[in-house]
Amino acid sequence: MVKLDVMEQHETLQKLLPPRVIHSITTGLTQVEKQPYLLLFPIIFDFILWLGPKISIQQFVMKVYSGFMNNAISVYEMTQLEPQALYDLQEMLSVFLEKFNLLSLGKTFPIGIPALLTNADTTLTPLGTSQVVSLSSPGSIFLVLVALFFIGIFCGVFFFRMTAKKINPNRQKNFFFQVANSLIYSVILMLILTAGGTIALLFSSFFAIFSPVIGQFLFLALLVLLLFLTLPSFYAFIPIFLFGQSFYQAILTSYKVVGLRMRFKISEEQTIILSPKVTMFSMSILVLYQGLNVIWLRIPPVDSWWMLIGIVGHAFISTAILLACFDFFQKMCEWHHRITQNEVC
Repeated sequence: MVKLDVMEQHETLQKLLPPRVIHSITTGLTQVEKQPYLLLFPIIFDFILWLGPKISIQQFVMKVYSGFMNNAISVYEMTQLEPQALYDLQEMLSVFLEKFNLLSLGKTFPIGIPALLTNADTTLTPLGTSQVVSLSSPGSIFLVLVALFFIGIFCGVFFFRMTAKKINPNRQKNFFFQVANSLIYSVILMLILTAGGTIALLFSSFFAIFSPVIGQFLFLALLVLLLFLTLPSFYAFIPIFLFGQSFYQAILTSYKVVGLRMRFKISEEQTIILSPKVTMFSMSILVLYQGLNVIWLRIPPVDSWWMLIGIVGHAFISTAILLACFDFFQKMCEWHHRITQNEVC
């Protein structure tokens, strides 16, 4: 009887414990090994950024900045201030735009195909100096930006859709349904982050008038708080692809399943308190992704064919992490149902 009671307690404990982070990461790595063709999406995108033509907006931006700087210098001369900061900013902007490739904006956030070389200087490649296409009119720049945004979303939805099928193939929705909801979700998330960041900047700027140190500390603290409160919304794309939910249902589901809730009532008399599992999972995949990106970018030079190792390695890890996100969310749904007896997914 004692042994039986111990076994029952062990089974009950196993049901109460949330899914382990390492199991989902292992599942992601295993799924990529079984379906290596998923790597083609990020590999092809990186090849376009690496060996394809570079679209530059340096000429247009520097022309606009020069007009702004001429007006600003006249104001500086009237107030007898030193305009050196304007020249320093002009030099920094020129260096950045010389390396910037407009095609890198095809990596849409948060739903898009991952790429390693979005911030890399690909002027020199194994094939020689890359061809530069310069855009000098605002109309052409706007059209290219719109085209990149929609192409990035469409390709990202297709990639996420194929990846989600490996975890849950039974609840897929129409492709255009997922595109529409992904667009709305992406816009809402960007608006929330932009509004939150702006409020944090304005609030901390007021205190920076009295003390710059306090202002900087307050700004960083508010940014951390913003990311902490919005963390579950970063996972709201998963129910769109995994369970065929709309963007509104997906946001609600993400806060219910991987929200910051710590108290769970399992019966009339029992309540358990657990730390939010999503924070540990997010930190794990962030350290894994960013840490390996340093290796992929730093060791092989961009103008060497050895960069192929970095591109393939990044494609493998980023695809495995995406699969791990889908697997982790589904297991959290199942665990949430066991604990609360509520069907949310």
